[in-house]
Amino acid sequence: MVVALNTLRVKIFQNRIPDYRVPFFLELIRITSNQNIEVKIYISSKPYQSRGDEAAQHVPHAVIRTLSLRMKRLNFDIFVPSLKILKADLYIVEFGIRNIVQILYLKLLGRGRLAFWGHGEEKARRFSQAELFLRRRILSLADYFFVYTQSGKDFLVEVENYPSKRIFVVNNSTDTREIAEAKLSSFEKTFFSAPVNISDPGKFTIAAISSLDKSKGVHEVLEIHQQMRNQIPNFQTLICGDGPERGYLERTSTEGVFFLGRVSPRELAQISKIAVAIVSPGPVGLVVTDSFAMGVPIITTADQNHGPEFSYLIDGYNSLIVANSRSMFVQAIVRIINDTDLQKSLQFGLAESMKNYSIDVMVANYLGGINVILGKTL
Repeated sequence: MVVALNTLRVKIFQNRIPDYRVPFFLELIRITSNQNIEVKIYISSKPYQSRGDEAAQHVPHAVIRTLSLRMKRLNFDIFVPSLKILKADLYIVEFGIRNIVQILYLKLLGRGRLAFWGHGEEKARRFSQAELFLRRRILSLADYFFVYTQSGKDFLVEVENYPSKRIFVVNNSTDTREIAEAKLSSFEKTFFSAPVNISDPGKFTIAAISSLDKSKGVHEVLEIHQQMRNQIPNFQTLICGDGPERGYLERTSTEGVFFLGRVSPRELAQISKIAVAIVSPGPVGLVVTDSFAMGVPIITTADQNHGPEFSYLIDGYNSLIVANSRSMFVQAIVRIINDTDLQKSLQFGLAESMKNYSIDVMVANYLGGINVILGKTL
């Protein structure tokens, strides 16, 4: 590809490209190609978390030869240096201790600005004092920070004393456009392999949408289901997702529980026609944006190590946030079923929230930050 002399170069460094990031990167590359900005994505030759990079094949990228170093609790990725990598006006790197070598390499030898992107605040794990010290030292090297959510920005400003004007909130999201479009379709038959009832208006339904591991609390959903079944005999629960706990959960489930595995956007749209709520006793993350697109409120609790997207939820407006007990989850489900005013309020809030948290909004926010850093005017 021939690059014009006045083209500004942005290089984004990722350990891997997860499937939910593909639409974001494709849209970002498409838009910047018309603005004399060349966005190039680099990924590691050694993706972490035992996950492959099958999704990467859908996004133009280059692979950096990477060495991994493990020291007790700390893991480091070290990419093999290349002068070609340094030729950029802006480097964007995932914020984390494991990337400290890349960050130092780009900061000391690079000619462009250095920006981080990520949560800002990590609630999923506890850091030692040494790790906290390292994170703060690393943070001080960043010229800018693309943070997932407003709550992440608040943490960076109030706790880490990072300058507010150098932070761009992107409103992290997934591509939910297909869900929204599919909702406009009429469904005459079910797409599910399980015998889910989609036509009986008297059959109330909840859904759980998550990976099936212990941390997600899906076993609690089964107990909530049983309590609801005692009140509404034809109540049904749809378990959407897969994982190591699926076999155990299937063996311990009772009548009216259906395991659907990983579901497509079209299947989520069909679920939205019948589900009164998405029940999440465990941590929530990007399922929040699925909830907005589906128009189905999440019922969850604040007493979890949620992803940053939890901050999008407002109790009584686009979700119900309850105390961490099964009885409170049951009460919340019953409230949604019986309270028509609450139903209307939640539907309004969900529709409004969808406008603020979408892949289009995320790309616009991200690109807005890039333009400010590069001194471009739109």
